[in-house]
Amino acid sequence: TTNRNVGILAYLDPVGLNGYGLTIDYDNGDLDLSRLTSGVDSRIGSGVIPSFSATTTYEISLVISNSLLTATASSGGSSLLDFSASDSTYTTGFAGVIVNRDVGDPTLRGSFGTVTAAVPEPSTMALASMGLVAVAAAARSRRRTLARTRSSVCGE
Repeated sequence: TTNRNVGILAYLDPVGLNGYGLTIDYDNGDLDLSRLTSGVDSRIGSGVIPSFSATTTYEISLVISNSLLTATASSGGSSLLDFSASDSTYTTGFAGVIVNRDVGDPTLRGSFGTVTAAVPEPSTMALASMGLVAVAAAARSRRRTLARTRSSVCGE
């Protein structure tokens, strides 16, 4: 008998079988966050989904920011479980969906939903500094244009 798991993969290296996995074990409701190294998983965080039912649809997400991995399970827009772990082993790779079931078991399916990649926005101070530099450059360019215009007028 195969364990019935559905999950997502992040920072996956499909050749070396390295990356991170977040899976729901549909036999007991565990939400497991694992680091995969050469195809062998090491649990780095876990929890049990409250009032778990194998007939309910669940959404899971894994957000990675630097070395902080945050796992969330929800259903129908309501957050049911979240936890975080710290790991910086992998920093690049692919994302994917994993479904582990017996061949004759048609009841378990996994599908991609929203996939996002976020780049941290610059701080307010950095934006303000860039704005001041742009204003100063525009003022300098305007002074040069005025100086050229005056010198050509005076030269006539």
